[in-house]
Amino acid sequence: MPRFGLRIFESKAFQKFVASLGNGILEHRAAIGWDDIKNVKVLVPPRDQQQALLDYLDQVTEKLDRLARLRERQIELLAEYRASLIHECVTGQRPVPNN
Repeated sequence: MPRFGLRIFESKAFQKFVASLGNGILEHRAAIGWDDIKNVKVLVPPRDQQQALLDYLDQVTEKLDRLARLRERQIELLAEYRASLIHECVTGQRPVPNN
């Protein structure tokens, strides 16, 4: 299942292992070629378990994405509130809402 393989490559543990196979002084310049990783053995569960894992990861990823969007909105609202407080402190007047 190609998507399962992609998830393996997204794994920080797998990335760290593959990086350890590289030969370079700096981590971001480590040269890791196909010959370095082609013989790495990866345990792959049966297709039904792969699908169950992918479904779970998709659900968790969507939830995290939704939470990130909510957090970004909170930050925007706090910035607006901050600007409003500064305006009120400087001018002594409450700003008129933009609605």
